[in-house]
Amino acid sequence: MYSNRPLYDTEKEDFKSLFQHNISHKTFMVKFFANRSYALIFPTIILSLMILTIITHTNIFFTLVGFILGIIGIQLNFIFSHMWAHSLMLEYGLWNVDQMPKSIGQIPSVMFYAFYHHHHTKEDDWMAEILSYGTKAGAFANAVSHWESFSLFTLEYPIPGIFAKLFVLLNLFYYPAAVAPFFLGYEIGVILLPVSHDWVHERKAASFGIYYLIRPLETIGLFATRADHRNHHDHTCRTVYQGFTSSGLYSARFDKILDDFWNYTFDKCVEMKYPLHKVLWYVMVGILCGTLCVFTSVLKIF
Repeated sequence: MYSNRPLYDTEKEDFKSLFQHNISHKTFMVKFFANRSYALIFPTIILSLMILTIITHTNIFFTLVGFILGIIGIQLNFIFSHMWAHSLMLEYGLWNVDQMPKSIGQIPSVMFYAFYHHHHTKEDDWMAEILSYGTKAGAFANAVSHWESFSLFTLEYPIPGIFAKLFVLLNLFYYPAAVAPFFLGYEIGVILLPVSHDWVHERKAASFGIYYLIRPLETIGLFATRADHRNHHDHTCRTVYQGFTSSGLYSARFDKILDDFWNYTFDKCVEMKYPLHKVLWYVMVGILCGTLCVFTSVLKIF
């Protein structure tokens, strides 16, 4: 029966080994942990796309539509990746070097921060030196893991990173005016992912006046409140996890729809004795490829 539970000491050691093994296979994360200035690649991507959008701009309406579709695209991809991550958390036997790489592959680095986030307490912060939100270094590494895992310029899973880069670069080369605003919106949405999650927890990212930019978004319901996010950490629910949009841009109504989808899929997989993560992997990949292909195709048509 699926559940969220504390880890045994042996499972903690297995998790630590798996994390180190995974990071050693992530080109960008290896460079980042050696030199944190590598994180500057992400604002550089944003600035470059912004300049390209301005240079190729022809129509303010279509530029705005492209930008909004980019924001929507990354949010959809994050939500279903987030859902898949939680289905993977239910399979405690996979979180070791012997099983995860062989059965699933080199999962995104952010998955380790997510798993740890749901499997430690303030009293038992057993990997605080690397994965804890409690330190500025840990919070920054957590943010960078989000960016590395979801940016189309650095992601390596669930599709090979070279395919994502080629898709972006070929589209920007042949259709810059149509797709530059989309990729700009997408990458800005990537930057916002850890900011919105931090908002419902520590609010470390809300300094330097950012609080006054985020608070209105919370007021109009685009960022979750701490109360909205609380049920995501209430693991007593029959299907263990709920509230999958409260860690990104938020929609209470859409959140309810996603909870219903999760509950239905969870129950069917339990009934059929089939791993939930295998079903949601195909959903995640389909959403990722579908949003990128469909949204950019629509923009190129117009």
